[in-house]
Amino acid sequence: MYAKHGNCFCAIAVFFTTIGTSACVINVKYRTMFVVSTEMRCHCMYILNGIAYAHNDADIIEVHQVKPLDDMMLLLTFTTGEKRLYDGSKLLQYPAFKPLADKKVFVTAKVEHGVVTWCNGEIDIAPETMYRDSYEYAI
Repeated sequence: MYAKHGNCFCAIAVFFTTIGTSACVINVKYRTMFVVSTEMRCHCMYILNGIAYAHNDADIIEVHQVKPLDDMMLLLTFTTGEKRLYDGSKLLQYPAFKPLADKKVFVTAKVEHGVVTWCNGEIDIAPETMYRDSYEYAI
């Protein structure tokens, strides 16, 4: 089975838990698990740095602060307090992000409602994607 994740399709496995009628979807590629309970609330479990975390739909990760650096790098501070580096040059392969090739546009990155945006919100990228594709920043 495949499910849409952003602009790509990912292979997933679906099964039902043995407790109640909760459905569970596991995305092996992105190491996440979503559980929909009988109350239709979505709960997510994910793995960061080898540690499994669980949260409900109200605890989704967001970007708190963004600082553009040289070479299309972004220093991101997430709501978890973690600082991570993200390589924005990888985005240029997608037509929607072509305006970011202009350094004057790229350096205008700002955070709106937990999401990094450019061009008055016309260009953005999911904070979960930025977290997944970034790496730990050590001072």
